[in-house]
Amino acid sequence: MRGTSMLAIPLIALGIAIAPSGARAANLIQNGGFEDPTVGGGSYQTIGVGSGALPFWTIVGNPGNNVDLVQTAYSEDPPNGVSPFNAYEGLNSLDLTGNGNVGTAVGIQQSVATVVGRQYTLSFFVGRATPREGYTGFHAYDGDATVDLSLDGGVTRLSFTNSNSTPGQIDWQAFSHTFTAIDTTTLISFYNGTPLIPPANFAGLDDVRLEAVPEPASVAMLASGALGLAFLRFARRRAA
Repeated sequence: MRGTSMLAIPLIALGIAIAPSGARAANLIQNGGFEDPTVGGGSYQTIGVGSGALPFWTIVGNPGNNVDLVQTAYSEDPPNGVSPFNAYEGLNSLDLTGNGNVGTAVGIQQSVATVVGRQYTLSFFVGRATPREGYTGFHAYDGDATVDLSLDGGVTRLSFTNSNSTPGQIDWQAFSHTFTAIDTTTLISFYNGTPLIPPANFAGLDDVRLEAVPEPASVAMLASGALGLAFLRFARRRAA
């Protein structure tokens, strides 16, 4: 015998669960990369409070407030020394400061179905614009970029600040926040948290993802699956 009986044992009999290599949990956020609507190459689209122009998101803030949907090839060199306003992923990113930084009341919201007591991880990228080296004009983008997060309409906001810089373009920094759902829907709100002074007229947001944290039972099953596979590999080597 060359170990054929051991190799013939079905994986399911060993209680093995195999996860696809590199698989990610489903993103519960719709239009998290702001790719809808399409923006013309090298341009941007201003979207005002109450507008339905950004699918799945609601624009909130004071009357007259707005956000800018920026296409990745958009340039301001001249007049402000930044080219391009590169998105983190895809073709679009969102500037929560709007036209010339309209203040901290403006933001976007989306309601997502959740399971009470389940943990979720919200991940996103904050972009900071920096003028190119040697630029001597008006520095409209000298300050840090701050995006505020609020859950379920809460007054308390969590602030996420990108202080990094990549001269002449947008620097993107990853952030995440894990929370436990308290209702069957969770309202996720992002606000401009960038101060007017020093000049900081860009707070980029891109690649927003909401993923359920694997439950302990699922993690244990995956671990047992990995052990089972290791055992089968050992058995094959012994049988060879």
